[in-house]
Amino acid sequence: GLVGSEMCIRDRLDSKKCLLTHSTLGYIEMTNTEFRLLELFVSHPNIIFSRDALLEKLGLESSTLMMRNIDVLILRVRRKIEPNPSRPKYLQTRRNRGYIFCLNNDSDI
Repeated sequence: GLVGSEMCIRDRLDSKKCLLTHSTLGYIEMTNTEFRLLELFVSHPNIIFSRDALLEKLGLESSTLMMRNIDVLILRVRRKIEPNPSRPKYLQTRRNRGYIFCLNNDSDI
């Protein structure tokens, strides 16, 4: 996994290089937007963000196309951080509400 706590994952995010360090996979390259999204979730664990809120926080315009882009962005980040992206443990969907980064004491991300 990547972190054992919120503090650990922050230590593993390199904002200058948009890199995430994984304990077994090494460096995981991310696009600037993927990185900013993950950084937002890590800074606010266990809080649900709607698509609109995510667009606003990332400084992106709110449109139907951008709403779909958030879904794609979430999927791309999941592929980089989740052991099983189709059954996310960390970056989870809350139906009709948005997305949440679940971080517990036993996390191994």
